[in-house]
Amino acid sequence: KGTPLSGLGAMFVARAAQSTYSATLLASHGFNGDAMSVGRTITELAIDYRYIALKPDERIKKFKEFDSVAIYKIAAAADKLHGGRFDPDMMRTLKEHRDEAKKNNPESTTNWAGVRLSERAKIVDESNPTLKRMSLYKLGYADACNASHSGFLTLQYALEGQGAGAVIRMGPMAPAFKPIDLA
Repeated sequence: KGTPLSGLGAMFVARAAQSTYSATLLASHGFNGDAMSVGRTITELAIDYRYIALKPDERIKKFKEFDSVAIYKIAAAADKLHGGRFDPDMMRTLKEHRDEAKKNNPESTTNWAGVRLSERAKIVDESNPTLKRMSLYKLGYADACNASHSGFLTLQYALEGQGAGAVIRMGPMAPAFKPIDLA
């Protein structure tokens, strides 16, 4: 018999499998920085599923409801960009859903859980030290962030070679195993 957690778990596994396939495909074609970025998703899923599983009744609800906050934020920005041409009834309904989610989860201001991903990893590890989610966060996630966020490290994924002989590559690089290993 399925439970809400088992159904959510199947979705987490499916999404992680898609991301693993994507990271493998990107890396094997030399898009190593993009593969690293995709790998972040896998780490987030591994941490978040275990975090949700510690208190499934409370956290599944928070996880689902936070989408209302994100959807309204996107819709409001798009409506503003297009001069307020969105259906007012639709916008009001989206806002009501967002307000309800915020009322139910006042601590969830920037993400669904109300605590940073690193804190969620720490909480998971404290519940079961064999899980090593902080290791995933500190190694795989942090490294993948260097490929995702704007900074010199992300630019390294467009640089081939070192020193005076380095060249900037506009297309794929040589395939790399690191993104596949991290994924």
